[in-house]
Amino acid sequence: RILGASLADSRTQKGWDVEIAGKRIQVKTHAKALTNRAHRTPIPNHPEYNELLIVVLTPCYLVSKIFRVPVEDVKRLRKEMGRKWTLEWKELGWFQIQKNKLAAIKPLLETSTST
Repeated sequence: RILGASLADSRTQKGWDVEIAGKRIQVKTHAKALTNRAHRTPIPNHPEYNELLIVVLTPCYLVSKIFRVPVEDVKRLRKEMGRKWTLEWKELGWFQIQKNKLAAIKPLLETSTST
């Protein structure tokens, strides 16, 4: 709703979650302990979306980071891990949405005083 998006018909729909202006977006959300060093997102081998939105949450479920990655860049940056594909967050700096651009979700954003 924040992005003015239409939700997919089903919560378990394969391939994408929301649609904005004809673009299908897959949303991946991660809430990991501070000690978890797995800073990556598993992705499908054959993406069925136009953009990937990765939302990283703090252990208190506040928004820490958001990455918005076009599918062309997902395909270019993904790495194979066994039989699965992943995106390493350290490779996504160019795609991170700055918190000052997210005024609509300001109460959900991690601040420097949050733990």
